[in-house]
Amino acid sequence: MLSQGFNYRMKGSQESGGVISTKKTIQPKQSSFEAGNKIELLIPNIPRSFMDLKNSYLKFTIKNKTGAGACQFDNSAYCLFEKITVSSKGLILDELQNCASYYALTNTFEAHPFSGYDDIIGLSSDYKLPWVGQSIVSEKTFVLPFTHGLFSSTKYLPMFSQAGVKLEFLLNQVNKCMVGNTEANAAFEISNVEFVYPCLSMDQETFNSLNNSVESYDLDIVSTNLHTVAVNQNSKRENHEIPSRFSNVNTVLLLMRDVDDSSTVNKVKYSTRHANNLESIQYKHSGNLYPSQPLKRTTNGLDNVDNTDFSNQKSRISSEMFIESLSTYKSINSNMFLQKGNSFVLRAKGEASADQLSDGDYNKNCNTYEREDGSLSETLSSVGANMASSENFNVGTFFVAIPFSTYKSPELNSLILSGANTVSDSIFVDLNFANTGVKKNSLFLYYTFYNAVITLDKESLEFELIN
Repeated sequence: MLSQGFNYRMKGSQESGGVISTKKTIQPKQSSFEAGNKIELLIPNIPRSFMDLKNSYLKFTIKNKTGAGACQFDNSAYCLFEKITVSSKGLILDELQNCASYYALTNTFEAHPFSGYDDIIGLSSDYKLPWVGQSIVSEKTFVLPFTHGLFSSTKYLPMFSQAGVKLEFLLNQVNKCMVGNTEANAAFEISNVEFVYPCLSMDQETFNSLNNSVESYDLDIVSTNLHTVAVNQNSKRENHEIPSRFSNVNTVLLLMRDVDDSSTVNKVKYSTRHANNLESIQYKHSGNLYPSQPLKRTTNGLDNVDNTDFSNQKSRISSEMFIESLSTYKSINSNMFLQKGNSFVLRAKGEASADQLSDGDYNKNCNTYEREDGSLSETLSSVGANMASSENFNVGTFFVAIPFSTYKSPELNSLILSGANTVSDSIFVDLNFANTGVKKNSLFLYYTFYNAVITLDKESLEFELIN
């Protein structure tokens, strides 16, 4: 039998025949790249061949340009990318924006392909500092597999399209991806870029058998779109509009970030997500409410620097929003997020005196999730010098995710095209904030997960995107 990676809704089973798997390496024409540059990789047409993107990776070498500045990745090497695009003949097949925020979340919760090998993807090996990444003062090489959208598809991408496939990696500005004492000292240069992927090639007889058994080459994917809204400090109620675009939205995930930290080179940026006194959230679309009653959370716990008060801990971690978000995130990614007993591990237990106040059952990790003001407020005059483990209490890792497909039709939740149709109607978000309202001027990042089908027509050999 052929691998399930070749199962494009075939009419019948096929013999495995002659399929040869080889490792292919593509390099860009440009030899080196700096902040703001775009890495372009053109993967040419290869007859009777398929690309396994799920097992592909990007390999590169990075060095600090000055050689004298102290600088580290903000969370991991994924922070280097502002946008990743896969296209063919000008048609965007898949695109992820603000990759740094997205992968800062996934590195925390997903069973990552390289889990346990932090150095490879640029995470820190120091369990006390989960939000800051590897230093690049000296030249280092990193390997990054990608787990979003088309890169997570279990189907192989046909390589015999008329125009081939283009991969584009837009690099972030220095102040949006590195943590350093100055932008000049944090400047970087990337070289020796390689995109490596498994290529599966068929002999003519096997390919003819497969080609005759399918009407077209269809790949079902869950892609992601980003919509960002700026929110002012002290706001107690917000109503946001996510513009209509997609026909099958299955989940919307919200991250809230501090504006002041979003582009400051000497502050941690991507792991500082906070709860902002959020009390309730509800989405509205075409007369339907998701969920039918607003999703709520408790917000009256203390958030002093050392987080020594646990009196309200149980009510906070059992809030509707906490449970809903974690279970929804798991269903989106089909991966087990990291757990310790019945508590979700957001960081390892440190050794500083403030950390020792924990009673040993990891409940303090949940407190980090629930922190109302999740910014690392102090300026880092020298990277690493001020990052004591107790500063974990200044960093929040909050997010909230709501599954449209489940609320709309639970029995269809596992099927493709079961989400909310937003082509003609936007999604509206109603948010309420307790106490003094939104803690700081913030960026609200709405990641919309939607079902899409990428199709390669057998006759024209051109791709089409159905979303």
